[in-house]
Amino acid sequence: MPPRFVLPAALVSMLVPSAASAGPAIASHRAVYDLTLAQQGQDIIDAQGRIALELHNSCDHFDLNYRFVARFVEDQEMILTDQRTTSRETMAGDRFEFTTQAFVDGVQHSVTKGEAVNDGNATRVELEEPAAQTFELPLSVFPMKHTVELIEQAEMGRRIVEVPIFDGDQDANQLLTSTAIIIPDATRDAETAGRSGPKPDSKQATAQTKPDGGDAKGKQAIRSALAGLKSWRVSESYYSADSNEDGMPIFRTAYRLYENGVSDELLLDYGSYALEGGLSTLDYLDAPACP
Repeated sequence: MPPRFVLPAALVSMLVPSAASAGPAIASHRAVYDLTLAQQGQDIIDAQGRIALELHNSCDHFDLNYRFVARFVEDQEMILTDQRTTSRETMAGDRFEFTTQAFVDGVQHSVTKGEAVNDGNATRVELEEPAAQTFELPLSVFPMKHTVELIEQAEMGRRIVEVPIFDGDQDANQLLTSTAIIIPDATRDAETAGRSGPKPDSKQATAQTKPDGGDAKGKQAIRSALAGLKSWRVSESYYSADSNEDGMPIFRTAYRLYENGVSDELLLDYGSYALEGGLSTLDYLDAPACP
């Protein structure tokens, strides 16, 4: 099976003002990202992928459904991988429930299910699958909370953010650390600085392209849905006990992060190969009226 996909936390956060959130507005949202091979590996000669996610803001927690399907072509065979994740994270960032299933060529390869709670100076994890297990990690940040904090730090002008992250990966008992480098997007800021009028209405905005990304009108609709928003270029590297002695990360991702949490223009770098792509569908969903 190709190396695991480390979920970029910023990929799963969206738009809609929420009084329940003390930080950036994160909202209910549905999106599809189409990916192609950006860098060939030693064995991989072609690859295509698609990420589909749906996030619901329920005022006090976030519910996420996420799926990443990829087809890898090697010299003598084709491999189809399918990762499916469902999770619930409290808006306060103190509890995270997760289930992740991985399939290879239609056959289940692994399943990880459990709950993590931040308490004091530790993150306590209770796994149900693949086997019942309880352990503690140094206090870690969960994916949605990480996204909120990245935007907050970017707004304050901070350029480097390093935090331990727990995302419910199949290697859940390994401490995962993220180092993010944030660069203001001067080009996009210049494009939007002179615009007036309201930002996109999250309850009405819908932007779609054809699956092959060839629909110019759809691409323009996505740009319009994100118009007027500040953005940053983020390069994020993930480290764990599997990182090599030279200090190279196990995975690196780069993306454009908007102030409302939407991400686009993705690069997923696994070291031996890389995938790249962006939004092909973006829908803002209705959200409850939070107190």
